[in-house]
Amino acid sequence: MAALLADGKPHSRQELHKLLHDELSGMGAVSRQVCEVRKAAREQGGEIICQLLNGRICYRHIRDAKPA
Repeated sequence: MAALLADGKPHSRQELHKLLHDELSGMGAVSRQVCEVRKAAREQGGEIICQLLNGRICYRHIRDAKPA
């Protein structure tokens, strides 16, 4: 999931759900996985944001522009 989000483009929850190894899991599993990816992104100076695009919830990895 982190590798997919690393491209900086918005990805729908349905798209992320396909990456889970348990096809019987619900969308709540996506939220839990995004939470873990979000922690790792923050450690590296990034953030995973949630956006509403065309009526669909999407997640996108952004990189902070922190001054050096």
